[in-house]
Amino acid sequence: MASELFSAVKMALRNRMDASLEITPGASLQIAMFIVPILVFVGFFSGHPLTLMFTGYEVIIILLTTLIVNLVSYDGQSNWYEGFLMMASYFIFGIVLFFI
Repeated sequence: MASELFSAVKMALRNRMDASLEITPGASLQIAMFIVPILVFVGFFSGHPLTLMFTGYEVIIILLTTLIVNLVSYDGQSNWYEGFLMMASYFIFGIVLFFI
């Protein structure tokens, strides 16, 4: 899992954004599909059950992050400003979720 993300960064440094943008979503999806079931079972057995019932704010933020990633990766090119905007939006979403 980490090796795929490392490969995506390596491809991006070699200016092969098409390969990087093909690797990254698949690796993220694999991590999400592997970690979430494990966390559900760990929470169940530790006495802190994890429910996958999201609040309205969390659903909106998931939709916004999906939209942002699709808009940025649509053209197959990226630059430092788009990366900065994505990191800033994720930072803002993290702060919003922390205070809600």
